[in-house]
Amino acid sequence: MRKILLFFVIFITFSMVIFPEEAYKAASQGLLLWWQVVLPSLLPFFICAELLVAMGAMEYMGALLEPLMRPLFRLPGEAALAIVMGYTSGFPTGAAITARLRQNNLISREEGERLLAFTNNASPLFIVVGVATGILNAPQLGILLLGVHYLSNLCIGIFLRFFAKGASLHIKKICTNSRCRIEVNRHHEPVGKLLKNAAQKAGGNIAIIGCYLVFFSVLTQMLSTSGFAEIIWQPFVALGFSKEIVASISAGFWEMTLGVNTVGAGALPISIAFPLCASILAWGGLSVQAQVAAMVSETDIHCGIYLICRFIHSAVSFVLAFMIYNSPWMPSIPAVAPLSASFPIMPTYVNLYLPILSISLLLALTLIGRLVRR
Repeated sequence: MRKILLFFVIFITFSMVIFPEEAYKAASQGLLLWWQVVLPSLLPFFICAELLVAMGAMEYMGALLEPLMRPLFRLPGEAALAIVMGYTSGFPTGAAITARLRQNNLISREEGERLLAFTNNASPLFIVVGVATGILNAPQLGILLLGVHYLSNLCIGIFLRFFAKGASLHIKKICTNSRCRIEVNRHHEPVGKLLKNAAQKAGGNIAIIGCYLVFFSVLTQMLSTSGFAEIIWQPFVALGFSKEIVASISAGFWEMTLGVNTVGAGALPISIAFPLCASILAWGGLSVQAQVAAMVSETDIHCGIYLICRFIHSAVSFVLAFMIYNSPWMPSIPAVAPLSASFPIMPTYVNLYLPILSISLLLALTLIGRLVRR
């Protein structure tokens, strides 16, 4: 792995020297995406997640959600935060919350690896507004694309329960007459310190995401400009795949947004573009995988199961989307219109609605948990 990384570092360094203008534009686009979308959309919820975990809110929530989480996923109730936020806030929120749960010993390593495998998804508004409407030019496919993306990943999480190694023992729970008392070691810190630590941790994670966005924006641009990407995927063209499909898969392998943009720019038939976008969204791109790996790098959680599940999710999403579109009850939809512009950036406040609703629900459950404990 280190040798592969070394090769790409050398490649991108020499490419930036040869193509400085293209590298600068690509870096600017990655930084703009981070500044206009990622930073305002994810930072508030990263801070909230840090505070929820640090203040022990997940302990009360875990007591309430244990009867739901354990049968479905064989995970403790505390893992619900990663699931809810991972399905409403987009990449890599699920990984960041999973890491914090593991650092606070609220989940075991084995539970963390299973939780990581199915809680990192594309944002629902990115799928419905950005991809279905802006890229595919078919708003009626938004709900179907959303269902394929989320339901297939949830099924992976349920399937992984059969590989669980048993209930975790790192948290002692004693329940009596519907009242649950949780025995954990907690550090009572001043509010100011809690806020400072939460802001520092969340800010560090957001900065890491920005660095990866810039790096992979430059990398994909250099691969395209130098012609190296065409060399890598030439065998697939030789096997009969069209250049548009190969270009979409190639771009999506590295970066999700670039991949779905390439699908739209290729003017592919909707019968191919729809499952292709579903597959690219499920994979997420190496840029997202690197962000996920960075989020859990300070824990003992390994990303092997996560990467295997990304391949499975991508393949299952393609098959499901293809079958749904070609089913007898599916109405005909016009071909994808070629796009000259890049992915339309949605208003940031629109991205905040679902996460705000999720955080409000979690806080309400926390208050109920306090009352139950009393």
